[in-house]
Amino acid sequence: MNIARHIALIDELCFRPFPAEHDPSDVGIGGPGYHVAELEGSRGCGAATPRSARRW
Repeated sequence: MNIARHIALIDELCFRPFPAEHDPSDVGIGGPGYHVAELEGSRGCGAATPRSARRW
């Protein structure tokens, strides 16, 4: 995780105008009144994780 990179992306999204229609962008997706960007993705559980160790 790179905190500085995440903060820079959030700042960029705060000052970026909202698109008029739902549309992908260079950092995520956006539409009238919103921007969505993935800061960090999950690596998933994986097949080697025992069922009892899973939280769901």
